Amino acid sequence: MKQSQRFLSAENKIKNEVISPQISTLKVACSPIIFKSFIFPILADCLKSKVNVSANSLLSDKDKVFFVKEDLLDFCVIKDYGIPIDLNLYVKKISTLHYVFFYNPNNFKISGMEDIKKHPLILKSSDTKGRKDFDKLFSDIAKNCSQKIEVSHDELVITAAESGLGVGFAPKEYISPQMQTIVPDKSYTKDILLIYKNNSPILENFLKATEKFNY
Repeated sequence: MKQSQRFLSAENKIKNEVISPQISTLKVACSPIIFKSFIFPILADCLKSKVNVSANSLLSDKDKVFFVKEDLLDFCVIKDYGIPIDLNLYVKKISTLHYVFFYNPNNFKISGMEDIKKHPLILKSSDTKGRKDFDKLFSDIAKNCSQKIEVSHDELVITAAESGLGVGFAPKEYISPQMQTIVPDKSYTKDILLIYKNNSPILENFLKATEKFNY
């Protein structure tokens, strides 16, 4: 689908996702894992009044920012991979993610970083910025691991590793305590940014609620 058609399709979808015209609708976009670990818990805490929520997880980060700029979203939440952000938009850092290697200890054991190469490595797709960062930072592991399993999102990295397919690399903040983690010898972190253009009573309540959560 051409870019203009993709924008039009997503725009129409967002405009039509108003559950009730008598109630305000908060339009939000981010990845499913951020919805689960951040957005939905805060919405449950702060939206006591009747407010519709339109949650979109299908847009790319670049498109999320574009839709906020065009007033098609109230806000979006993205990882800071250096995507250009319009100067008219507000940016609030809400968390920092700390990446670690991890695996299911019920399937195999790892004694240290060297052992990681002996097992399948579960990573995001090679065309993603996060994967390119990994290949550069951990070039020895990337080149010499026994096998690679590529997936599209952090959620799938976590699911695959929990299932025992191999060793994953994902934010420790999202990993189950039942998993065994290995802190890498080189630190890799990513800030989580909340981006919005226009404030509103609904969004103001949400922003205030973020201060109550320890992310």
